Amino acid sequence: MTGRRRRILLGVLAALGVVVALAAWKLPPTAQLAVDVSAKWACQCRYIDGGDDSFCVAEDPLGFGGTDFRFEPDKRQVTASIPGLASATGRYEPGSGCMVH
Repeated sequence: MTGRRRRILLGVLAALGVVVALAAWKLPPTAQLAVDVSAKWACQCRYIDGGDDSFCVAEDPLGFGGTDFRFEPDKRQVTASIPGLASATGRYEPGSGCMVH
């Protein structure tokens, strides 16, 4: 490999490394925002609008598909999570609606 090609390859690899580092730095806050919105949405869908669990999951406005939902009817809450990154719980509180915790 010539010296010029080596410098180009090193430059491309360095730029790729910067992009990966920025993505890793920004991903956790973005994932937390996504599960906060999804938990609130699913809680409202289930406990205010009266939708069933499968409908509320299918109608998730983010449409991310990587979010797991756990419905807990006895506590009137829904936990949304992106495994390994973030988790949030939306709980129905009479007089206040669904609040994210």
